[in-house]
Amino acid sequence: MTTEREPDFEAFYRSRFAGLVASGLARGLNRQEAEDDAQDAMVHLYQNWAALHPRARGRYARTATVHNTVDRFRRATRWRKWIAEVAPRVRVAEEDSSGHAGALDLLRRRLTGPQLKVMFLLYAGLSVADIAGYLELSPSTVRSHVHNARKALKEDDHG
Repeated sequence: MTTEREPDFEAFYRSRFAGLVASGLARGLNRQEAEDDAQDAMVHLYQNWAALHPRARGRYARTATVHNTVDRFRRATRWRKWIAEVAPRVRVAEEDSSGHAGALDLLRRRLTGPQLKVMFLLYAGLSVADIAGYLELSPSTVRSHVHNARKALKEDDHG
């Protein structure tokens, strides 16, 4: 089902998306982050397309990309602060005489990035619900990462 806004929105999208990405790059984002912020802004714009005056749509999209960037930096800052608080409490295995980094090396080799984050937060004492909120995942996704991480580590012990 095609609505009246779709042809207008498609033309707007084609004409403005590259500029929104460029503005994200100018704000210090990498290409993927800039494209993600521009895409998120376009989604919000599409949802509000009919309510916005045609001359306000470009400003709305630009403002939304800036807000997305600010939110991204805030999340990164919270993450860095949290790591700085938790890191001193987490003991990392030193290299043993065979030159292996022990537990940390095992984790890096066997777990995906999301599994590693979830297991680190779980080890630091956070609940599944807290981890889900912090990483913006569903609790079932967090439990799945925990299950798969434990399975991968168990296979390494027996394999």
